[in-house]
Amino acid sequence: FCYEQCDEKDEMIRLLTHLNQSDKATRLMAERSEQSGDHITAAKLALKNRDYAKAADYYEQAGEYKLAGANYERSQAFLLAAEAYFKADDIEKAAGMYKAAGNFDTAAQLYEQLNLIDQAVKLHAQTQNYIRAAELLLEKQRTF
Repeated sequence: FCYEQCDEKDEMIRLLTHLNQSDKATRLMAERSEQSGDHITAAKLALKNRDYAKAADYYEQAGEYKLAGANYERSQAFLLAAEAYFKADDIEKAAGMYKAAGNFDTAAQLYEQLNLIDQAVKLHAQTQNYIRAAELLLEKQRTF
């Protein structure tokens, strides 16, 4: 059954390519790569079609979190980008994506972890958490 189905897909890909339907052929090749567990190839094929969200999903399945984050960012899925960057241990990039997604509290907490006090203070003030913003400013004054 699988061999028959694979042969049909190969034939369909050849036919679509011959008919100058390369986008559809590329999508079919990506599906075939995904089904075989080759998420990296599937991601590259999705990128060829400029489907950044799908590419990001494939990269995430492959454990390539930094590439996943970059492609989620390109597709403007900022919350997903933040989570992927966080998994890649790129905390500063994750904070920026949380900020872009409007999740200012989480972004501020991450900026605090990174000791980027000015960014944290601005975000705390933006969320009207003035007490935390003032505490950070006082801490910053004491260390100088």
